[in-house]
Amino acid sequence: MVRSSTHYVYDALELESSREDEGPRKCDRAEWPFIKNSDGNRLIRRAIVIGVYIVLVIGALNGIAVIAIFVTLLVKYNAAPTSDFQFYKNTRFEECAAVVPDAANCTAIMTALNDWSKDSEYLSATWSKNSHYLSEVSYKGKTGISYEWCQTVSCFNGYKVVPSSVNDSAFAPTALYGWWYIMCTCVSAMWTLRKTSPWFQRDRQPKPCRGIRELGVLDWGVLIWDVCGPLTTWWASFVYSIIHPVPKVTFSVIAWTTAWRYSSSIRLHPYSCALDRVPRIKRALPWIFGVLAAAQWSATVYSIQAEESQSIYDSYRCLAAQVASGPGTSTCSAEEICSKSWLFSAQNFILPGDMSAAAPIAFTVVATLSVVMQLFCVFLAKRGDAKMNHGVAKRSFKTYYHMFSPVLCLALVSVPAMAVSGIIYPIQFGQSWNERKPDALVAYDSDCHAVHVGLSQWRFYLDVKDYARGLRAARLWFGV
Repeated sequence: MVRSSTHYVYDALELESSREDEGPRKCDRAEWPFIKNSDGNRLIRRAIVIGVYIVLVIGALNGIAVIAIFVTLLVKYNAAPTSDFQFYKNTRFEECAAVVPDAANCTAIMTALNDWSKDSEYLSATWSKNSHYLSEVSYKGKTGISYEWCQTVSCFNGYKVVPSSVNDSAFAPTALYGWWYIMCTCVSAMWTLRKTSPWFQRDRQPKPCRGIRELGVLDWGVLIWDVCGPLTTWWASFVYSIIHPVPKVTFSVIAWTTAWRYSSSIRLHPYSCALDRVPRIKRALPWIFGVLAAAQWSATVYSIQAEESQSIYDSYRCLAAQVASGPGTSTCSAEEICSKSWLFSAQNFILPGDMSAAAPIAFTVVATLSVVMQLFCVFLAKRGDAKMNHGVAKRSFKTYYHMFSPVLCLALVSVPAMAVSGIIYPIQFGQSWNERKPDALVAYDSDCHAVHVGLSQWRFYLDVKDYARGLRAARLWFGV
């Protein structure tokens, strides 16, 4: 009897202990430096909460707009490219060059274009005698007269149009890419802040965590996007760029901010609660993400630097066998034309509404500065703590690092980024949509009487069905 009684009591205690382990646990939440969680700061807290929700709403509306454009272009431009794609790509060059121009007018246009090419600071490094580029939708000559792209192209009537195939580096990051990725980065940062800060909880005393059940559908969506894009596939793109160097960085330059954000958020509610049953992994992940962010930032800087030092050529491959069958006439042989590597360049060509194409570069510069400011604030806070406690700081560097956390830094960076990319740019983009024509970079050789036409980014290259459009669409979607 005694043994039996003892046996059952033991089972009861074991069951109670088991339930206690499975019960709710308390998790760390984001701290706000200099703003105590008291009634005196209620207005400040409320303003921050409202600001976060405003950014999330703006980001959601922008995301819907980008997805609508993305899907519409994929559905609309679903036809196979025509047989003359190798000559004219996705531009209106054939239509414009078919117009017989006025000889006197073309003399003035070509003189102005040649003068502009020589005077252009951007093209000065690649310009040489008889090698010129039409790299803007319009330009003004020294006489002050403005010439449009199609008007200028008409002066190439009769030029030999050189056929070419497209290499990966010709598909440079577009305005749609920059717009979408800035939105995703800002929304992810603000959503993480909303989840980790106690100010967004209705109860003054937050309820204990329920583990992985704290993660909702949107949390899983953000996590899947981060893992599939910035945290993993980005590295595949980087390694590929090392093996096959291209003159333009075609993957995200702000992916490192995702790993940096996780170096802080992974130790906060609700993410740390989901990892509570694997304490070793829970302790290691912040360090892993911190190292990953540093490595990714270094790889990004290397890629940008390598882009500056690499040749701008070889974005297109000359099809020598098809030169003879192409439209127009030339004074040079196919071999001679194809040997002129500058004809097949990938220089920038800016269309109306392309302002956000450079937004990721600006974002990564500001985010990098925020890292410096974060470390500076941590140093000052720890130094002040030591002075107040007779040379011994009560809080560790790690504690201050998480107080001035990457989550807060990225949230602060996201506010001006969303103001520019989420409000100003969509207005400018909408106003310029009808001004976007299928114009592109044109390289021409006056001696050989030959011209090469590049790809147009007027529809963000989504109108080009060939050349792995599905892969390019997936890379745009995940920001890699």
